[in-house]
Amino acid sequence: MSRKKNTVEDFGVAEMVANHLLYDSFLYIHEAAQYEVAGDLFSKKLSSIEPDPLWNSPEAPEDLLLWLKNKDEIIENVLDSVTTEELVRAWDSSLELAIESGQKLSKKARLTSTVDIVRYAINLTVCLESVLNRYLFFLKETNKLSDAHYNYIDRSEIMPKLLFCFKEEILEEKIKIDRIKQLVSMRNNSVHYRISSPKALQPSIEDVLGIWNQIETIFFLVPGEPSTDYLKYLVGKFIDQWIS
Repeated sequence: MSRKKNTVEDFGVAEMVANHLLYDSFLYIHEAAQYEVAGDLFSKKLSSIEPDPLWNSPEAPEDLLLWLKNKDEIIENVLDSVTTEELVRAWDSSLELAIESGQKLSKKARLTSTVDIVRYAINLTVCLESVLNRYLFFLKETNKLSDAHYNYIDRSEIMPKLLFCFKEEILEEKIKIDRIKQLVSMRNNSVHYRISSPKALQPSIEDVLGIWNQIETIFFLVPGEPSTDYLKYLVGKFIDQWIS
């Protein structure tokens, strides 16, 4: 037996999902910033770590097939066990210290932790698309959009949906979308990951702030959660923690 349609409940679930996606995207961008600060702290610790004088560096083959064949052995012997343990401890302590150190990043600094940026871009883009999907549903339910038009645009990608929802505002430049395009590009490089993808997945702090600013404008125009106040709260926490 099919569930009886409940538009209020469906709308509320959509709000909850968008809020969680937004929150998770901030978890990953915090981790990306933490990685940058930890890398700087770690580099300062390296000078005090010396490998065993009896250790000989293994040669890593340039040929990919040879590397894959011998990877486990090379990685196991790339450093002596004592030095490896010291490096692991130094990195772990740098990650912990990064949060408490008060060290900041400039707005020009780039975030280079590919894994964290992949997770950030995917979560934030899915959040934005879920908000647009919910807005289209709202327009249909309030008789501002026909079922036929809704069914057509609902199958579109995120940028056509954005242009459909806010065409006039975009043409009149009340809404800027260049940073949102950048976010969608990062999302595409993430879900269609290639060897060359990391080059497109290193946004600056300035880029990230610009993306949030433009998404805030969208949230302001769309009924429901996430609210602009919640987004500003999350942005404020990030700025206080990491930006000089």
